[in-house]
Amino acid sequence: EAAEKAAKAAEAKAEREAAMTPEELAAVLAAEAAAAEAKAKYLEEKRYRNKPKGFGGVNTVLCIAGGAGESGDLVFTGSRDCNVRRWAVSGDAPVVERVIPGHKAPV
Repeated sequence: EAAEKAAKAAEAKAEREAAMTPEELAAVLAAEAAAAEAKAKYLEEKRYRNKPKGFGGVNTVLCIAGGAGESGDLVFTGSRDCNVRRWAVSGDAPVVERVIPGHKAPV
């Protein structure tokens, strides 16, 4: 029954789209794509809602020490804001030296 309903809905949609001008169809398709993207973003944000926040890991923690030689005075972290951060850890408190954007998903 669900498959039959879906087939009827697809047929009705095809009929509506056939009656549209190319400009109307382009606008409808753009709106559908935007709605799908908004839904995907909502679901991704919902996935991280009510999770602990702050300095620390949830689930997996991966640190990569680096720097000149064996000093280990740099730490790289990733987060759900899709950025990588480079921390200087040689002083009294960790300091973010650089935020590296560009990821399309949590790191």
